[in-house]
Amino acid sequence: MDLDKINAVTVGKPRIPLQDLSLNTKYKILGIQIIEGRYGECPLVDLGSNVVFLPNRTTRTFRDHLEKFSGGDYALVYLGKLRTANGHQMQQFKIEKI
Repeated sequence: MDLDKINAVTVGKPRIPLQDLSLNTKYKILGIQIIEGRYGECPLVDLGSNVVFLPNRTTRTFRDHLEKFSGGDYALVYLGKLRTANGHQMQQFKIEKI
């Protein structure tokens, strides 16, 4: 029995809040999956040693393209917060092809 393989899939990766990522830094995406979170379905992005939840407003867009993000060809770039017209703050990010 290969305990290293078993333990590799049973131990979760640390979650980093989106706003804790460095501004304008490219983080290689190893995969994206849609999971049921506290506020409904949301994308969970695998960045290698960590995972990041994206806002659930992006779920519908990512759902049709999940398989494209498994090859490591794309990066997540955090752009900071934007104040909306109603005074709330919205996390801004983009996906770039590497």
